[in-house]
Amino acid sequence: MSDSDALLDPIKDNLDALTNFLVERMQDASFAVREAAGETVGRFAENCQMDFLDQHQKIMPCLLQVVRDLTASKEELTIQKAIFAMNEFVQNLDYDIKLYLEDCLQALLAYITGTYARDIKYWALVALSNTISTAGKKIEPY
Repeated sequence: MSDSDALLDPIKDNLDALTNFLVERMQDASFAVREAAGETVGRFAENCQMDFLDQHQKIMPCLLQVVRDLTASKEELTIQKAIFAMNEFVQNLDYDIKLYLEDCLQALLAYITGTYARDIKYWALVALSNTISTAGKKIEPY
């Protein structure tokens, strides 16, 4: 038996270096590399959570570009993971949501209004809902 969190320790110990590596790969000239990096960011967001999500200033600009680039992809799971990653970051942005709000809305609407598979549209709608919810929480006090 093993503790799944303990298996993540080597990743968490090197999270800064791995984050920098992923950011570089999300800016790679190769579409296949950017596509794989976007999916990996989704898996990191799912499994490493707060340690990884705290680095949104490095990741979100590149992730948003990858999500926009993936509109040309045929890999449905990759698109879903990238949108999932964006959703995870958005839910944890607090007041920084304003930095990414317009770009998030435009990227998600492209998937919602486009001719994509139902699962992709589902994740885009979930991410849109959470984006609106996160932004709404920041507006309500005012």
